[in-house]
Amino acid sequence: MRLGVGDSFGEMSLITGLPRSATAIACEDTTLLELNRDRFESLLAQYQNIRYHVMHVVSERLKESQKFDEHIRKRASSPRASTKE
Repeated sequence: MRLGVGDSFGEMSLITGLPRSATAIACEDTTLLELNRDRFESLLAQYQNIRYHVMHVVSERLKESQKFDEHIRKRASSPRASTKE
């Protein structure tokens, strides 16, 4: 996944409290804003538009994850995926 200006990552970890499941690597000079969980929750409580944006981002990432899982399942069950002995 490639992120651009204004994109975010790590929100699932802030929401669930679980460790991040991905690593981000900058391909060019980048400025980041780091939020701890308390600040993140404060912003969500204070700004409705941020809440909606985070819900949208999380739902889109969930859909992409489900598509990827389905793709992997289909590949694993295809005849070419099985090995011959």
